[in-house]
Amino acid sequence: MKLYDGFDVYAQAQDMSGVKNYYQWEWSHYSKATHCGKVFSSTEDRDLLIPCVPSTCWSILTGNRVLIESDQLKDGNLLVKQVVRVPFVLPPNKYYLRVEQRAITPSVFNHLNAIRDKAENLGTLFDVPAQTSFNPNVFNVNDRGEKILGAFNVFSSRYKIIYIDMLQKIPGAQVKSIVETEFFVTNFLTSPCTEQANRTAIQPEGWIE
Repeated sequence: MKLYDGFDVYAQAQDMSGVKNYYQWEWSHYSKATHCGKVFSSTEDRDLLIPCVPSTCWSILTGNRVLIESDQLKDGNLLVKQVVRVPFVLPPNKYYLRVEQRAITPSVFNHLNAIRDKAENLGTLFDVPAQTSFNPNVFNVNDRGEKILGAFNVFSSRYKIIYIDMLQKIPGAQVKSIVETEFFVTNFLTSPCTEQANRTAIQPEGWIE
């Protein structure tokens, strides 16, 4: 019996032959926010979670890896790219995932490829220092010699929203789940659901309760 701890999500793209193509994939996961703040309880010696106001608030999780591909060795063939591994969690529910595929320019591909190589040595994309020596088209107008991590990118894209059923049965598999224990303050403390990179009060497209 195999032990499974999640689902692998792949993207497929049919490459156009005779043309140099460069691809990038990004993903985001939305879930109902369980809290919008924390407060430390000295009596319980731990952080307590503070509910959101309004309660219709979503947490956003995005990928921190550079997912790119060129068709240099696969011209005209089907490209298959692993995008993310979705973990089994308790309680089981439907996992909302938005996957976007982009067509990017050669310069942006080279820029992202350099970042990917650097990140693999350091840990993640967020570990790459801003003073890294590669940037194709972004600069400080007051100091052209300053090294800036970033690129201005215009691209065409397509996206798909999928739900992964955490109750899905895999024949002959033993499922390993991640259990999360959370604590709330529900009597008088609340925290606003402010718009942030990892939080929103705007219902995600295609959301199903």
